[in-house]
Amino acid sequence: MENASNALMMAGGILLALLILSLLVFTFNIINRSENAKTDQKMIQEAQEFNKKFLAFEKSSMYGTDVISILGLAISNNETYNQSYTMHPDGRYDSRVDGSVNVEFTLLEPVTAITREYNYTREWNTETRQYDIDWVEDESKRSTTPIFEKNKKYSLELKDSPSSLEKKIFDNIIAIAVNGNNAIDVKTVGTKRIVTDGSGFNEFKKRIFECAEIKYNQTGKINYMCFKEKDTTN
Repeated sequence: MENASNALMMAGGILLALLILSLLVFTFNIINRSENAKTDQKMIQEAQEFNKKFLAFEKSSMYGTDVISILGLAISNNETYNQSYTMHPDGRYDSRVDGSVNVEFTLLEPVTAITREYNYTREWNTETRQYDIDWVEDESKRSTTPIFEKNKKYSLELKDSPSSLEKKIFDNIIAIAVNGNNAIDVKTVGTKRIVTDGSGFNEFKKRIFECAEIKYNQTGKINYMCFKEKDTTN
């Protein structure tokens, strides 16, 4: 009888322990789900706040000035977020970074630049008793070259070791989005100054675009936006 009683007590103790353990596991799962729900909710809110500034450009019709603005926004954004991987980020899109955004655009017609060559001149001024210095353009050396070609995709995605052409194109994107300056390249060689301007950007600003596509990363943040020039001739 005593052995049977001890066995019953032991079985009851084991059962009670199992019940307590089950209760602890159940409680832990509830707490864990609650914490996960809070984390998920926080991620959703962060993504919504992050996306809000970019979704302002989700338009079916906009001017090139809006595309320039979204490029500037993405570049500034990437310079901040990419610091987690790069000491001196240049605004490019980095797929490894949560929060880095790639903006892509295509054109129906090219954006051109005019390259002018100026000769350094100086002439002695007898009244001021000093040289009058001036740069005079040699119009025979003026040429036109495309900055961005038509029907070609341009974006903030750049290889870690880009070619000189890829780097130049990326620099042109930075110039149009950040500098807001017509002169995109100035070189002085001896007594000559070669200036490549971005006067075509003024035309770019007046063109009509549409937001054609938006993509999101795993945390729900926008990481890609595509803008295409619209054909307004029809």
